[in-house]
Amino acid sequence: VASAIDNWASADFKAALSYVSNITDASLRGSALVELSRNRVADPATMFEVLLEQSPAGSNLGNAMSSLMRRWARISPREAAAALVQLPAGDALGEASHSLAKEWAGSATDKNEVFRWAQQLPPGSARNQALKAVFKTWSAGDAGAAQAAWTTLGSQDREQLLSALTQGWSRTQPAEATRWAAALDNQPGAGEALRRALSSWAKS
Repeated sequence: VASAIDNWASADFKAALSYVSNITDASLRGSALVELSRNRVADPATMFEVLLEQSPAGSNLGNAMSSLMRRWARISPREAAAALVQLPAGDALGEASHSLAKEWAGSATDKNEVFRWAQQLPPGSARNQALKAVFKTWSAGDAGAAQAAWTTLGSQDREQLLSALTQGWSRTQPAEATRWAAALDNQPGAGEALRRALSSWAKS
C-alpha cells in the first residue's frame, strides 16, 4: 500500500491526497499520510496544513511531521521553523523539532543561527530535542564552535546538552572528545559524557 500511495503521489499528488483524506479507517489514513509527507512532489507548506487538519492519531502524526520537517529543512528551513510553532505541545512537536534542527544544522553555513532558533523555543521537550540535535550535529563538524556556544548556556541546559555535544564530537574525534570530557571532573553530566566518548573511541 505504501509503495502504491508513493507512486500515485509522484504521478498525481492532488488525486492521491484527495483519496487518502477520504479513507475512513483512521489508522490506514494516518499511515498513508506519513507516506505522502515523505513524497518529493508534496509541497511542504501544503502538506503541513493537511497534517494539522487531519491530525493522524498515535505515532503517525509524529512520524509524518518528522519526515516533512526533514524535507522542508532542505528547501527552506526558516519557513519550516515559522510553521513549527503551530504544532501543539506533545511528542509530534518534539520529533519535528529534532528533525528540523538536525537537518538545518547539518546544512547551514551559520550554525549559530540554528542554535539561536532552538534556544528561543519555549521550555520543554521540543526545545530540548532541537538543542540536542544542534549540538550533536554541530560538534561533529566544528567542536570548538559548538563548545563556545555551549558555554553561553545556563547550568541546566549545559548539563542536559553535554552528552549530545560529546557524542557528536566523538564521532569524528573520539580521542579529543574523551580527553575533554575527562577534564570536566565532577561537573553535572560529565560522567555520562565521558562514557559516550569512551564508547565511540572503543569502536573507532
